[in-house]
Amino acid sequence: MAALSPFAVLLRRYRDAAELTQEELAERSGVSVRAISDLERGVKSRPQRATVQLLSHGLGLTDSDRAAFEAAMPSRHRSSTHILRSLDLPVGGFLGSVPEGPLVARQREI
Repeated sequence: MAALSPFAVLLRRYRDAAELTQEELAERSGVSVRAISDLERGVKSRPQRATVQLLSHGLGLTDSDRAAFEAAMPSRHRSSTHILRSLDLPVGGFLGSVPEGPLVARQREI
């Protein structure tokens, strides 16, 4: 089993510290019990920012705890950028380099 994300660990820690069940947090935050459970177990690893804000409010986090909680949220942009960089694509894009010569049979149109 893979290790839980820092976000999943913090969510569980803050919920336990607030002495809330998943059901109680769902009621206070407006986030479904299923979503909370999935986030804590790492089934869902990238919550939407609005979900994180609702959970922060439902947990009654202080400003510093809220900042730590939001900072632990995995970034979609960061991971996709990392994936794209790891592919080492040629400058020309998907089809390779940009054609250097004239386009075949379309010289008059250009």
